[in-house]
Amino acid sequence: MDLEKILNSAINRKILKFFDENPHCIDTAKGIAAWTGLGISTAKKALTHLAVNNLLIEHKTASTLGYAYTHNKTVIKNIKHWLAKTDEIST
Repeated sequence: MDLEKILNSAINRKILKFFDENPHCIDTAKGIAAWTGLGISTAKKALTHLAVNNLLIEHKTASTLGYAYTHNKTVIKNIKHWLAKTDEIST
């Protein structure tokens, strides 16, 4: 996984920032789209990509699919570092 490449996407950054600020949240693509201001199809695509790269965890039930932040402390630390770095660049 190339975290820098993943975080080059403003959409991925927006979703990961949401989870970094709400680390205990589990929500659907529709809910995350609403919280982040993204379209549902855009959010679904990004959430799937982030889950495949182990930055998010998929929670599947019979009727829905939810997403949560990774529990890997090293990955979380690296995400925080890159988010802070990209925030510095944009300010």
